[in-house]
Amino acid sequence: MNRYGFFKRIGCFSIDRQNPRSAVESLNYGIEWLKTPENSLIIYPQGKLENPAKPIKFETGIGWMSQRLPDCTDVVPIIQHAHQMHDAKPSLYIRLCPAIDPALLSGTKEHITQNLQEITRSEFEKLVHISSEKEPGFKKWF
Repeated sequence: MNRYGFFKRIGCFSIDRQNPRSAVESLNYGIEWLKTPENSLIIYPQGKLENPAKPIKFETGIGWMSQRLPDCTDVVPIIQHAHQMHDAKPSLYIRLCPAIDPALLSGTKEHITQNLQEITRSEFEKLVHISSEKEPGFKKWF
């Protein structure tokens, strides 16, 4: 992040999970970032980039943040799945899901995290199923 300073201007930041105070400061930074109209924030709630084919396990920071977001904030899962099934080149499928019902973003941070994890897992399974069909019905961009 220090090497490429432009990342901060587009809302990218890291979280040092080894330092609880620093982690809370980073999460608060994300909340403040979202208070500006038109800003968006993309997070990896499992805490790291990893193959989503593994069981999805979220860290509770996403639940903690969700409790503190402005009411006008939409939480929208973006699911991706890459595989090499239909062509010699790998394909990347991306699903922009509907905004999550705010009622699912209430309760304890553990409860919210569990809800988000289940929604994301379900949406990922849908994307895998659709992309695995012989003729997925998606328009190829290239």
